[in-house]
Amino acid sequence: MTAKASSGAFRALRFAGLVALSGLGVAIFLVSGSYLFWQSETNSEVVSQRNLQELRNRLETLKRERADLQGSEETYKSLVERGAFAPEHRLDLIEALAELKRRHKLLGLEYEVAPQRPLKFATGVNYSSVGIMASRVHMKIQAYHDGDLVVFWMNFRASSVAFPHRQMFHQACGRR
Repeated sequence: MTAKASSGAFRALRFAGLVALSGLGVAIFLVSGSYLFWQSETNSEVVSQRNLQELRNRLETLKRERADLQGSEETYKSLVERGAFAPEHRLDLIEALAELKRRHKLLGLEYEVAPQRPLKFATGVNYSSVGIMASRVHMKIQAYHDGDLVVFWMNFRASSVAFPHRQMFHQACGRR
């Protein structure tokens, strides 16, 4: 009888062992599934935090750009009020030069007005939202006397055709 009892006990133990092993397998499956889910959530959170930081950086950049544009708008309005954006009058310049040549009886007056190009300020100030353009004028002048040349330059400099924005710049510098 002891042999039969041990065989029945073995079957009962075998069934209990299978239940225990299947329980252990389910437990391992649940733990590994939970771990993988936790890892994916952690990665998701890291990605979300990175995206949130990028969006905050973009927002700060946009706020700085908006403030810069508001400052540029104020500068632009003040320049417009001062008349800095008047159109170029090349024909008026040519007529004024012909009149000054006739009035001062110059021997020769040759000039070349270059195409417009962006103006570079000596102070290094850059207005990125406004394209300030200027034209360079090259002149060759022949006069009878140096005094005629000096008077020509004084009259040319004083004319509003040569330097249409001279008054504005003198006001900005505090000069008259």
